[in-house]
Amino acid sequence: MTLSFAPERIETGPLARLQPYVKNAKVHGDDQIAKIAASMAEFGWTVPCLVGEDGELIAGHGRVLAATQLGLTEAPVIVLGHLTEAQRRAYRIADNKLTELADWNEAVLSAELQDLLAEDFDLSLVGFSDGELDKLLAFVPAGVVKKKKARGLRASDERPRAAAQPGVAHGRPVAPRRSPAALRGQHEP
Repeated sequence: MTLSFAPERIETGPLARLQPYVKNAKVHGDDQIAKIAASMAEFGWTVPCLVGEDGELIAGHGRVLAATQLGLTEAPVIVLGHLTEAQRRAYRIADNKLTELADWNEAVLSAELQDLLAEDFDLSLVGFSDGELDKLLAFVPAGVVKKKKARGLRASDERPRAAAQPGVAHGRPVAPRRSPAALRGQHEP
């Protein structure tokens, strides 16, 4: 089997050159764009846009909208000149749909979120709603032993399920969530 690979380099070009695909089936709401913008402000622009040789976006519509909201004028791009028009259209759908097919390991995700919370990381940047975060932070599978010496637990200890208290998960305060408007205000360059 022979695979086509993206070009060896990522180019940087003006956002104005990137043209959205008019039939893009993925809808990007204001809340999602604000979250993408906050993520970009925190982590940088980590995933380039994929474009055709004509500058039409194949993947990255949400990132371009977020970059515009942040006042950016340039974007990292990878030109996919090897795709036919039909492949470009199909890839737009596949790029979004294939990630939806994965499931979360809630125990691992909960532990990761709890560790980030213990480090005072702003969990509003990970993209879950407040209700989803509260559920995940309170998640402890029955019979699971947490081996975190830093939290004073021994291997023989079982972590009790936290009582459902607003602003508290596992006996620790949960960092207050900020609205998308507050995120936009804090992360503007």
